[in-house]
Amino acid sequence: PEIHRKTASQRRRGVSHATPAWANKTAIKAIYALARAQGLEVDHVIPLKSPLVCGLHVENNLQLLPPQENRRKGNRHAA
Repeated sequence: PEIHRKTASQRRRGVSHATPAWANKTAIKAIYALARAQGLEVDHVIPLKSPLVCGLHVENNLQLLPPQENRRKGNRHAA
């Protein structure tokens, strides 16, 4: 449980740092709500943290994926 808390905290901090002031937080929340309602996961098209490219936590960088497809994609840019 302690490790899970630590990694979840680090993830939240990373997302917070990747969210610009101009991001539409209402739209982002709506995307997450839609994902929960449909049993999908929210994926960043361009990963927030990657050796090759780093994206932002904005509505245009989010997509809904089934859990198995999100795991298959991992932390890679969808080409």
